[in-house]
Amino acid sequence: MLSDKQCYVLAAPVLLITAVLCFSGTLGAGFVSDDFVLVNRVASEGYYSSWGGESGSVFFRPVTSFSYLCDFHVWGINPIGFHLTNILWHFFAGFAVFLLFKAIMNRSGVQEPCTFSILAGVLFLSLASHSESVAWVSGRTDVIATALCLASTIFYYRQLNKPSTLHAVLAFVLFSVGLLAKESIIITPLLWGLLLVYSLVASKENLRRNYILLGISALIAACYLILRIAFNTELVSNMRSGGFLSLSPVELAENTVRYTFRVLIPSLPVSLRMVVTDSPVLVPLVLLVLMLFLFVFLHKRASDVQKRLLFLLAGCFFVSLLPVLSMKVSLFNTQSERFLYLPGVFAAGFLTVAVVSLFKKSRTILGILVLVILFQGFFLQRSNKNWKQAGRLCSSIAQSVSAYDADSVIILSIPDSYRGAYVFRNGLNEAVTMLTGEESNYIVICMLGPYGDSLYSDRENQIILEYTSQTVLAFVNGKMERMQSN
Repeated sequence: MLSDKQCYVLAAPVLLITAVLCFSGTLGAGFVSDDFVLVNRVASEGYYSSWGGESGSVFFRPVTSFSYLCDFHVWGINPIGFHLTNILWHFFAGFAVFLLFKAIMNRSGVQEPCTFSILAGVLFLSLASHSESVAWVSGRTDVIATALCLASTIFYYRQLNKPSTLHAVLAFVLFSVGLLAKESIIITPLLWGLLLVYSLVASKENLRRNYILLGISALIAACYLILRIAFNTELVSNMRSGGFLSLSPVELAENTVRYTFRVLIPSLPVSLRMVVTDSPVLVPLVLLVLMLFLFVFLHKRASDVQKRLLFLLAGCFFVSLLPVLSMKVSLFNTQSERFLYLPGVFAAGFLTVAVVSLFKKSRTILGILVLVILFQGFFLQRSNKNWKQAGRLCSSIAQSVSAYDADSVIILSIPDSYRGAYVFRNGLNEAVTMLTGEESNYIVICMLGPYGDSLYSDRENQIILEYTSQTVLAFVNGKMERMQSN
């Protein structure tokens, strides 16, 4: 059996190689959509672009903005460096997954904790549902926040087992910094609470000291929320009108099912779109049947220790969904998959422990997990190719549009996305600005969705194309073309 030091030495290169193999193809993917907005904003406004004002009033994420600023100072507007940073942060998150699960498995008495915690980390890094978070430069928000959330949780769990003021302070600092990367990790104290309950049940030790630490973390989260509301008075009204507070129990249940289904299952073929649309209960029923079968087998074969661990991971998974339940993840492409990044941590751990519980032979367990990893990796690469093609489209479109003055041209249609990978949902004007060095303001009539749908803008009725003297461009056959006047 490997010592802890030997395990760490083995895990680091394995996880780094996995992260690079999974996403090295995205280094040449270029910028897409919001990337142009973020990079152009950092280039023109500097670091404080995320601290308020018109461009920074919605989000307060100075840690993530700082990462863009660092990339800009090192790489300029070369997208390769930005994608490399995403891969490195993805590796850090995967290594944090390994460290957390190794600590939990060690304490739970799981056999070969080093091997299975490494496999859990590899599985997490390979999940097909992570394509949007890592292949899209703008998706790094979730990657950085998750890495910091896990790091803080690791230190909190370590001091659960061996009280340490240093570990407690590091847990609070990393949690606070993580909140400044993305507000969704405000649920971290709930994860700590589940770990505390798990430790109390498993060890029967007196952990009263940790109630105070848990209370402090909840206080940090509350202060953060109060300050956000104080500086953005529309935050609560937005939650009521279109956010979490506006959803019915049925909608919350539907979104929970969607996330549970999609975190480990790649996007469904578009050919099934009509089938699922016509039979909306199909996916929930299939998922329910699969969960029932899994529950029966796990109940029969898992030990009491394994059952407690599975309950912990399931609880952490559903807690990690709380910040994103007001938003839907697509069943047929990668759109909004970034919301699955943190839940993917506990889904990967749950699946690993479930396989360990169902099969007793190490070779069988290893074989099954390797097959699952290869399955996920295959679909991940397929999604990554879409992001690479989306980057090519952005470059080609920006080059074509920049040949025309903004006042002399109307853009009839432009792709919103390519098979789920964003193209110009946002960022056309910023893309042209980065290309030419001059600010622009092109008018776009409508955008083409991932299935060829037209997503009309508010400007669709403001211009009568038949009578315009301006040049009309449209996206046809994969490129921008000049339309003939009627």
